[in-house]
Amino acid sequence: MKSILATGIIIAIVFVFSACLNKVDLDNVNDLQYGGEWALPLVQAKLELKDLVDNDSNFVVDPDNGIRIVYHEDSVAGIALADLVEIPNQDPEVLSLTSGTPPLIQNVDLESLGGVELKHLRVNSGSLVWKVENTVNFPVTFEVAILNARVNGDTAIFIIDANAGTVTSGKADISRLDFDLTTGLYGFNNLVYRIVIRNDGGAPVGSKYNVSVGLEDLEVKEAIGFFGERSIPLPSKVLETKIGSFENILSGLRIENPLFELIIDGNIGLPLQFVPDFDGVSRAGIVTPLQIPEITYSGPTQIGDWQSSKYSINRDNSNIVDFIASLPNEIAFAGNVNINPDGKTGVDNFVHSDGEIKVGMNIEIPLEFKIKNLILEQWLYDIDWGVEENEFDIIEKLIMSKLSK
Repeated sequence: MKSILATGIIIAIVFVFSACLNKVDLDNVNDLQYGGEWALPLVQAKLELKDLVDNDSNFVVDPDNGIRIVYHEDSVAGIALADLVEIPNQDPEVLSLTSGTPPLIQNVDLESLGGVELKHLRVNSGSLVWKVENTVNFPVTFEVAILNARVNGDTAIFIIDANAGTVTSGKADISRLDFDLTTGLYGFNNLVYRIVIRNDGGAPVGSKYNVSVGLEDLEVKEAIGFFGERSIPLPSKVLETKIGSFENILSGLRIENPLFELIIDGNIGLPLQFVPDFDGVSRAGIVTPLQIPEITYSGPTQIGDWQSSKYSINRDNSNIVDFIASLPNEIAFAGNVNINPDGKTGVDNFVHSDGEIKVGMNIEIPLEFKIKNLILEQWLYDIDWGVEENEFDIIEKLIMSKLSK
């Protein structure tokens, strides 16, 4: 019996698998164990990792037989069109008309929220709400036109019938209207109404009427302009990563090179600044915040184009190593998005009904670690050296080296 000591050997070991194992059950990864005691067998059988791991699981086997734990989520967060351009119900504009006089043309400011300045607007749906105070005993018919709105290329015109000596109100459908809101003094948010008395029912010349008009329930289909400079809260979400299920494997190891990417895809022309808030929650309920810088997204500059950007979160700009080391079984996501963080840049914002911005997430944990100055001691029993007992001097040197592939 001899004690053989090999020093200075550096060995990278990811897992020790039983040679009789046919398939790893990745639905119960808690059964996988990492052990700190290693045996150096004199005879080795080759069993490749690709024979043990399914690529459709959280484990991914690289061509060089390295293993990564992978988590991917296509849509961590999204931004709705209504969050970007919301047009409130407009206060009624009261216009006074007198029979026998020329048509009344009135410029009206389109009210918006959050400093939105619109140049062009197309609506999916909405209503022109009207009310007529008729103080004379004759019915009257009005023509109300929105001069800077088109439907199928024609000026939007609505006919209003008001009863005699009473107040009459109603709504007209304005679905699919296209507005050119640049016609006013400021070049945005301008509506132009024209009201004409088409039939006064025989009322005396000089009869007076009060007509109020306004827009309600506008659902935006497309918009071009400046969408304001403000902050929108992102909807909170809890994502199950299953990374915590690998606790038995990763516990005690220093994950040196985790990959954490945010992928932003969008076809909305709008500069954004994301201020995400990620909290990792371990299976034991321990919360570890992920500290990352703010992320900017410029968006496409042409309608119909898409922009996709990837932002790497690494050990140089975050605490990602400690975050992954906490083995987050869940990631709680929240935060804010700042619209037009640099203010007006001279480039119009745009959005349309099928526009979207999605924030995806990709996490990869390479199963690798380093061992330095490892000393392996192996006792070899009952080795037949081909010499007689007590004649040990014949063995002058024994060299053990690392086995290569």
